[in-house]
Amino acid sequence: MKVTISNIAKELNITPATVSKALSNHPKISEKTKRPVFKVAFRLDPIYIFRETSRRIKK
Repeated sequence: MKVTISNIAKELNITPATVSKALSNHPKISEKTKRPVFKVAFRLDPIYIFRETSRRIKK
């Protein structure tokens, strides 16, 4: 199964926008929200976080 922001959002019952902001380490997203996002992303695909963050750095 391919890991997407939508998959993570569905599992945590939050919006895809919130997942995106959490993965981007947006200051308005609390640590209480960021931790589960990173945990689920890592559980589904450990390399996903690396790919997602490196993609954002390249922009």
